[in-house]
Amino acid sequence: MKTRLGFISNSSSSSFVVLGFSFKDDLLEDIEEYEEILEEQEAYGYITVLRGSDDGIPDGETVLGFDLYEFDDCGQMSSANYSLHNITEKLIDLRSKIKNTLEIEDADFQEPAIFGGTRCC
Repeated sequence: MKTRLGFISNSSSSSFVVLGFSFKDDLLEDIEEYEEILEEQEAYGYITVLRGSDDGIPDGETVLGFDLYEFDDCGQMSSANYSLHNITEKLIDLRSKIKNTLEIEDADFQEPAIFGGTRCC
């Protein structure tokens, strides 16, 4: 018989830390089915889309980024180790992919930021 000593949860959620760019929803509304465009790009598979309060993002905003860390129901963190150089390269690459795929203008990009919250699975 196994005994669990840690936190037990039956919820279907996970916590996360994402690094990326936030956009006002009205900017992305003009881009038809932007999530599908990103998903179709095999090379862009690591792009995470966060939207709405369920993902810990303010209503009216969408974040396009990549996961730095993710935590499961038991609080276990995914293993990841990023150097500042690696993060910088990923941000430059991400910005380029978003700009080219969705044809977003330079003026529409805000400074990259770290976003954290809980998403429903």
